[in-house]
Amino acid sequence: CVDSGKDNCNDGNICTNDSCTDSSGCKNTNNSHAEACYTGAPGTLDVGICHAGTKTCSGGGFGGCVGQVTQGTESCNSKDDDCDGTVDEENATGCSTFYKDADGDTYGVNGDTKCLCAGSYPYTATQGSDCDDSNKNAYPGNSEKCNNFDDNCNGVNNEDGAQGCTTYYKDNDNDGYGQSGDSQCKCAASDPYDTTLNADCNDGNASIHPNAKEWCNGVDDDCQGGVDEDFDVGAACSKGVGQCKNSGSKVCNTTGSATKCNVTGKGAGTVCYDGNNCTHGDVCSGGDNSSCGGTPYSCDDSKACTSNVCVDDRSKLCKYPVISGKCLIGGNCYNNGQKSASTGNGACQYCNSDSNQTQWTSAPSSWQCRPPKCSGLTFSNADYCGNANGVCQDKGTQNCDKGNICKNYGCSTSGCAESNKGNGTKCGGEFCSGDTWYNKDQCQSGVCKDYGTANCNNNDTSCSNGYCSGGCQISHYGSGTKCGGENCSGKTYNKKDSCNGSGGCVDGGTQNCNALSNQCREGMCNTSGCWIKNYTTATKCSSSYSNQCNGNTWHPQDYCNGQGDCANKGSQNCDSSDTVCRDWYCSGGCTYTNKNTSTVCVGASCANSCTKKEITYCNGSGSCSNGGGQTSCGGNRCSGSSCTSTCTNNGDCCDTNGNNRTCIGGVCNDKQPCGGTCDSPGDATDCKGTAFCIWCDYMPCQSHTTGWHCYNGVGNTAVCGCATYDNYNNCTGYHQCWHC
Repeated sequence: CVDSGKDNCNDGNICTNDSCTDSSGCKNTNNSHAEACYTGAPGTLDVGICHAGTKTCSGGGFGGCVGQVTQGTESCNSKDDDCDGTVDEENATGCSTFYKDADGDTYGVNGDTKCLCAGSYPYTATQGSDCDDSNKNAYPGNSEKCNNFDDNCNGVNNEDGAQGCTTYYKDNDNDGYGQSGDSQCKCAASDPYDTTLNADCNDGNASIHPNAKEWCNGVDDDCQGGVDEDFDVGAACSKGVGQCKNSGSKVCNTTGSATKCNVTGKGAGTVCYDGNNCTHGDVCSGGDNSSCGGTPYSCDDSKACTSNVCVDDRSKLCKYPVISGKCLIGGNCYNNGQKSASTGNGACQYCNSDSNQTQWTSAPSSWQCRPPKCSGLTFSNADYCGNANGVCQDKGTQNCDKGNICKNYGCSTSGCAESNKGNGTKCGGEFCSGDTWYNKDQCQSGVCKDYGTANCNNNDTSCSNGYCSGGCQISHYGSGTKCGGENCSGKTYNKKDSCNGSGGCVDGGTQNCNALSNQCREGMCNTSGCWIKNYTTATKCSSSYSNQCNGNTWHPQDYCNGQGDCANKGSQNCDSSDTVCRDWYCSGGCTYTNKNTSTVCVGASCANSCTKKEITYCNGSGSCSNGGGQTSCGGNRCSGSSCTSTCTNNGDCCDTNGNNRTCIGGVCNDKQPCGGTCDSPGDATDCKGTAFCIWCDYMPCQSHTTGWHCYNGVGNTAVCGCATYDNYNNCTGYHQCWHC
């Protein structure tokens, strides 16, 4: 039986009522459903004048949308005609041109207008031509002022004669002074009317005007009516110096800034005498400052204690006499009485300019050449110049420290000094050397007396220690410090004896090491205490059962685990190895007997739904034989362990012999010809288009690719017709029926 499919009666049209009947199938009836409608642009519904209408179903489809109002052209009528949320917006029908008037002077900007239903700031002006819409004082027809704005919007700022203008004089030469009879009133200077000063006596020359600097040029530069009045033109003058001088009179110089002498000094190369013996070949230099001079030669020896004397300006001879009160010795200058050095031999030589200005003079023997001094406790005597031969003689040193610890020694520039330290002053002792204490030694009348020693080790015990620290001291070893024990007496361990922290030794007791022994270990003793020697894993032992049967359970031999314990080797349940064809039991271990060949190994069963699997027996060697084979159920079905002809569904039967088997009346049979055994309700319903009776009762079968077949009771399906509908006339539940 081939399924011909199903139809969905819901056609998705809200203008039809959808239904389904068993006899006629789907039915879609037109209705008069009505609902709101709107065809305007998205977002305009219920905005401004726009609102929805109504559409009604007719003939299976909606009619037009009646009563709706959609967006139109905006007009100046105080309504939102185009439904955009704004009333009477720009460029609406009937609008007027308004100019942008940001400064509120009633004049707007040309080229910046909006067509509006009513003026709206800043578009409020009905006339244009405002030249500065940020200044309410600039508009056509206003009075022009000197304020750098085009107040009257005529395209010109600050024109002549504006309110607040200033009189400017014509200044052709731009010297800041204009002509007294030529002026204009302006808001700002404008060439050539760009100065407020006048009385220029020559407006063609910028250097000539009142208050100008008067120059020496034969011109009235300052417009005061005089010429060169500030200069000494014609006065007597001369140029050059001494034998090189010429005389003349004053004239204007070339720049006009001053007068100059109309002559110069004698010409360069004119022979003269400059009066200086340190030059030769004297001549005039020439020019206004012509002076006499020769070629210099140097008589300077760079010595501060000599005079530099030029003898003749022709032979160029020099002398360098030593100045009075100075010495020149070895090329160096010295003052009278100055020593060669502050100490040593140099302190015995000095400059005596009265006797010899070029050699050292030896000091008298009374001169000290080194002062007395102390270096620690070493005193150096004062040294003197001795035999007046310029040599400093050493008078030797003295050690002030005589090495007596009970004496006070000192050194000063006066010499050495000493005194006794006070009686009882420590002069030794009061220190430790190992564990020996040295008592304090004391000074007595300048002599050190020895007070002996003490041995601190005399205070030692097993729990106390005598030691030296600022004298002999005793410290007790801390509680727990070993003072004995920790040794063996056979297999008895003597535990550690411990100090009690007060100098006493407490006995720690003993331990019997044999108490640690068992069948897999032995208790031993050494200086660390009792320890355990574990037997090897080859040592036999026993834990409960060992190497014996307990019922049908075998317990193998136990051995030590090498860690001092007996390792239980576990047990084996011989019964756990039983199989269908073999029995296991315990006898010196697990062993078995095989079952005979009459013992069933595997019972009968179904190999599949159409084939039976036969019984299998033991083979006498402990396993199953090859089995009893398989038997076909011959068109019937296999259930449990046997073939049966009983059935419930057509698919239960095995159609293996080509007879087109099916389930008829609860029994697997070949399909029967019409008029045969299944002809119960009548051929008109049982045999629809086929020669076989297939038990379909009242619901006719439909044709399938393999013929006409009927299967029953598979649930609620669309081919059986709709049983329930939802509010939209969609099927939500179907009838149950027999179907192909």
